[in-house]
Amino acid sequence: MDPRSKTALVSGGTSGLGLAAARLLVAKKANVAVLGVGPVAEVAETLGPDVLGLETDITDQVAVAAAVDAVVDQFGALHINVNTAGISPTVNLLDENDRPNDLTELRRMLEVNLIGTYTVIGQCVAAMLRNLPEDGDRGVVINTASIAAMEGMPGMAPYAATKAGLIGLALPLARELAGRGIRINTVTPGGFDTPMNASLPQAFVDAVSAQILNPQRLGYADEYAHMALALIENTYANASSIRLDGGYRMS
Repeated sequence: MDPRSKTALVSGGTSGLGLAAARLLVAKKANVAVLGVGPVAEVAETLGPDVLGLETDITDQVAVAAAVDAVVDQFGALHINVNTAGISPTVNLLDENDRPNDLTELRRMLEVNLIGTYTVIGQCVAAMLRNLPEDGDRGVVINTASIAAMEGMPGMAPYAATKAGLIGLALPLARELAGRGIRINTVTPGGFDTPMNASLPQAFVDAVSAQILNPQRLGYADEYAHMALALIENTYANASSIRLDGGYRMS
């Protein structure tokens, strides 16, 4: 799908990977809406005068539906959905006394990373199905998982489970939508230099970078954006999960 003159909704589009994706889509002359929490309108304004910023809690189905309706009202249709919203607190199975940990953080990650993303996908796909097919390509969804889904470290079990869930969505959703002109793909990043990772100790970042095959550094958000764009533009990409990690494998 050529994003020019198409409409894209980016959840988590106010920072990090989502912001980079939104910026690239603006450069490609797409109509862009960003969903997020915090100063969404201000961020949207920095992207361009026509970018729509919608402060939206993706765990609230009513709010997500209203946001998607606002995007369609503003631009007339919806064609592209890039999902990057997520949280990643460290949560161990057991506490310091070897008792099962409280489940609050697990539930919060499930609500945001998995259920929230699923909610956005559902509302966006419903809107996409109202589009007239263009060479069989009505719409495309790009989800964002993590290599933690396959190789998570201690303390990452809840986060890894939510990201594995996103990888697991692609094929069944693509099958459910087969023949209806909507594709579902997943980018699975490794370590990236984003605000989510800004608090990591430099020694840890250096140790991770040393294990990355080439280039030996954290990924740049723009590199994620270009991978998402490739999956949007390549109309034969469907039900795929693409690793983007410089050859890094978590030890």
